[in-house]
Amino acid sequence: MRTDKLAPVGLNARTELSAILAGLGLAVFWSLAAPARIVQDVNDLTTTRWPAGAEIPVTPYRELLGTALDGFFLVALVLISLALGHYLYHRRGARTDYLMRRLPQFWEYHLRCLALPVLGIVLALGLEALGYVGYRALYRALLEKAAGELAGRAQLLLEGW
Repeated sequence: MRTDKLAPVGLNARTELSAILAGLGLAVFWSLAAPARIVQDVNDLTTTRWPAGAEIPVTPYRELLGTALDGFFLVALVLISLALGHYLYHRRGARTDYLMRRLPQFWEYHLRCLALPVLGIVLALGLEALGYVGYRALYRALLEKAAGELAGRAQLLLEGW
């Protein structure tokens, strides 16, 4: 399928696709704050000297994640407004929405209005889910490693090292 069939007539689909990918790139960049916070928090756990028998405070995953994945949600909201803008684009001036509805392929009008926004929303939600699962796996792996180190130190303290 050609890219010019993915946007309303008169709009450049490649430009819109580039803008969507740029927004997703910014969201990915924004989400990299979460692994930085996770690594820093686990590093603080292992480098701090805890007295014997002290309860070690572990920051919950949701708190470390914070607003790191909100960029993907923002991109999805913008893309919903883009879909609305595509429909309104056909209602300006000569009202080409009447012509688009009379095309032999009924679905072409909706395809041109919804293809890029829906593609972008699916990509945004997929990247958000991938980020959530990936960062959670990183958190668990680093926390298990830190727990092993802390348990080893406690065992050394008990043995008199």
